[in-house]
Amino acid sequence: MANPFDKILEEKELGYEDLTPAEKRLYEQAGNSTKAISPEDLLDFVSDALFSATLELCDTPSTPEFADKNAHLKARVKVYVTLLAFLESPIKAEKAIERSIR
Repeated sequence: MANPFDKILEEKELGYEDLTPAEKRLYEQAGNSTKAISPEDLLDFVSDALFSATLELCDTPSTPEFADKNAHLKARVKVYVTLLAFLESPIKAEKAIERSIR
């Protein structure tokens, strides 16, 4: 059975070696499992990916020759932060409702 991410990688002209460690874990998990990815799995992945991208951004020099890499990493961090906020919004809304009821 093909990995569900193979088509996405092919469309983006990427290979397994281009993935970050967190992305590789998710890729392998998806390939070894027939179960659907849960929102909790996605939340864990995005949290790990955000942490990984942030560390890589911090370790990348702020010099002109690394300007493209820094811009790419900043964009990745922003995407992960936005996605994380989206995934956490139902949890935060539920907690806010519970607090307002008390």
